[in-house]
Amino acid sequence: MGFALIANDLAGAAASGAAEAAKGLAGNYWILIAAVALIVVTVIIFLVLRQIVINSVLGFVVWGIIHFVFNIELPFWPALVSAAIGGPAGIATVLILKFLGVG
Repeated sequence: MGFALIANDLAGAAASGAAEAAKGLAGNYWILIAAVALIVVTVIIFLVLRQIVINSVLGFVVWGIIHFVFNIELPFWPALVSAAIGGPAGIATVLILKFLGVG
């Protein structure tokens, strides 16, 4: 019972502190500029990361096709890392190295 009362007091203090902080920030244009800048940066990061994730997934798909369909044995960890970083081009690099006898 005592823990619930302490938690309730802490929640009330946090809410009143947040309300006081919000009153101090109201009408401040620098806060608005910072918020818009953060939103723009977030959208750009999501767009870039989406392309990276799609490329990595395509690399894993190509690795699976080469490994299971064509039965070409590539070194597992180097192929996996190059698929994650370079996508299909990374797998192509590992294939070229295998063809040249390096990998």
